[in-house]
Amino acid sequence: MELNCLSPDIFIHTDTLEEVMCPIGTGVLNDPVVLPCQHRFCKSCITAWLSQNSVCPTCRREVSKQELRPDDGVWKIVCSFKVKCAHPACGWQGRLADRELHLQKQCEFTELICEFGCGSKFLRKELESHKKSCELAPVVCKFCGKTVKKAKLGEHEAECPEAVVECPNKCGSRLARRKLEDHISEDCKEARIPCKYATSGCKFKGSKKSVAEHYAASLEKHLEQEHSVLKVALEKIQGLTVQCQTLASRQTELERRLTASKERRPPPAAAAVSGAKPSAASRRHPQGAHPRQQQQQSRPARQAPAPAPAPAPAPVVPAENQEDLEGGDICKQQ
Repeated sequence: MELNCLSPDIFIHTDTLEEVMCPIGTGVLNDPVVLPCQHRFCKSCITAWLSQNSVCPTCRREVSKQELRPDDGVWKIVCSFKVKCAHPACGWQGRLADRELHLQKQCEFTELICEFGCGSKFLRKELESHKKSCELAPVVCKFCGKTVKKAKLGEHEAECPEAVVECPNKCGSRLARRKLEDHISEDCKEARIPCKYATSGCKFKGSKKSVAEHYAASLEKHLEQEHSVLKVALEKIQGLTVQCQTLASRQTELERRLTASKERRPPPAAAAVSGAKPSAASRRHPQGAHPRQQQQQSRPARQAPAPAPAPAPAPVVPAENQEDLEGGDICKQQ
């Protein structure tokens, strides 16, 4: 059971506390409440008691949490008692009503946790010292007034446009970083300026005065460098022109061949009427027969050989001459 009574040790005059003691927690009433039976308790003490019991701890009369009533009169009396600080090293004394404010805002011995998030714990009297050493404490840039974390201050000042810097050319000027570029290009007497013919190959750098003298003394050399650069550029342009012409001619030839190929292709209607898909040979030779077929058609046709003549019929011999023939044959045989 959680009790929240006030410790009698914090009161300076303890002889007046007997009538304001809590019967449950045996401490001084803290935020007191009164029951219908007129017995008083700390609000937290009696609330915890009634969560497990249903009677008054003093007279055992049945009660409920709904019957609790704030006892503002007694609480006003308790708050008027004189108390001391909870930290022995602190000499503060005052009314109980002011004690909490003293502990939260004034007491030098109250333990605090760093509000900037570093996790350090220290006493209030060490707060200012911790702020100076904490890397997460906010600090103000002395150049632009922007607030940054202490750990990031050096990084910020290295880029801050209002930070005062020295001219890198050692001319002695000190100015805001945002003005440095204009100073070097317009006002700095020690600025090393490249020759305006640097794109042509001149590597000279110097102050404005020396650059002017360089221009006057090296005019002919600069013109020769410019001439060489332009000559190389012209040769490249001519080479590219020839390449463009070659590509244009090739494109024209391809377009001509493509047009001729389309003209030799049979119209799609003829293929549809025939109802047959063109063979691979006909697709390769759309304007006529295959070359072998053309050769066969150009050769003369071979003539078939003439049939052999039929044998002549045998002569017919009259019957009366058959005997003579037969007799003649017999004579030849003899």
